[in-house]
Amino acid sequence: MESEATYNIVYASDENYVSIMATSIVSLMVNNRSIGEIVFYIMADNISAESQHMLESMVKKYNRKIFFINVKDTIEWLKDSGINAFGENQNYTTFLRLFLINKIPVKTEKILYLDCDTLVVDSLENLFSIEMKEAIVAGVKDIVPQYYIEGLGIDRSNYINCGVLLINVAKWKNYGTEDKIINFISKSKRFFWYSDQDVINCVLENKIKIIDLKYDVLSENLLWRYESLKNICEIDFSKYYSAAEYELQRKNPVIIHFVPNILERPWQGGEFLTDKWMYYYNITGFAGTHLMKKKELTNKRKFIQWLYLHFPEKIVSQIYGIKRKKELRERLLIYD
Repeated sequence: MESEATYNIVYASDENYVSIMATSIVSLMVNNRSIGEIVFYIMADNISAESQHMLESMVKKYNRKIFFINVKDTIEWLKDSGINAFGENQNYTTFLRLFLINKIPVKTEKILYLDCDTLVVDSLENLFSIEMKEAIVAGVKDIVPQYYIEGLGIDRSNYINCGVLLINVAKWKNYGTEDKIINFISKSKRFFWYSDQDVINCVLENKIKIIDLKYDVLSENLLWRYESLKNICEIDFSKYYSAAEYELQRKNPVIIHFVPNILERPWQGGEFLTDKWMYYYNITGFAGTHLMKKKELTNKRKFIQWLYLHFPEKIVSQIYGIKRKKELRERLLIYD
């Protein structure tokens, strides 16, 4: 039965990530055919006219709508603000979600923001039905190290991954969230390793609703059972999901989030859920045109991958956990 609801979905991307975003969009459309109307808003950081046309053609095949939002002024403000750029390409695209509410020209109760490196593998109907009450945003608990979150001065139990972010539009506006974000960025002098995610968690610390893990299942969640996750993550598991919740929901994801992981990501030549991701990529119309180059791996990295594929998970998690924790501490504590 077709739903009469309208789902407003927002992505932010530049030209480098456009085919990866397209893969996420098409997975959402394929697995949400019963939804009455789905409208996509793309916060476009220099996405070419050709790519925009390809996205329009792709979405039209599923009788959906897509609009491109000019964000040039926001990018320029971010560059001038002094906040650190993000990722290998050192861009500000990821920060655009902080300013999406006032950019999206639609009156609606909720907006769903999705990172480009996601796959939507089931219906979003239950996600959009979540009662927000006084919460401004809803998201899934992340596995960011405890010591890093303590360095931000916020509560571990409410720190969420912002790759899937359900936003209560009225509450966002009434709280003056964008003004608070601008003020926070302008005054802060620290380096935010998790960029805009840190900003959202700091500004909205007590306005966050925690939702089921299945709505943002990270690569690490799928690769590691609960006891193995304990070996590779330095988090307070008393404030994370229970073992029962974790095991049930990681096996029944609604949204898969392809964060960096031990087997690498599909578009970088990785071996993690590559067949599933490539299925959707191959029906975007972008196949063979924008795919990223295969990631060059060190011999140590290749060895760790070989261990994961050939040895018991418990043993590998102990070995990999030592390496991962050391690398994260060296990386994160530099900026503490």
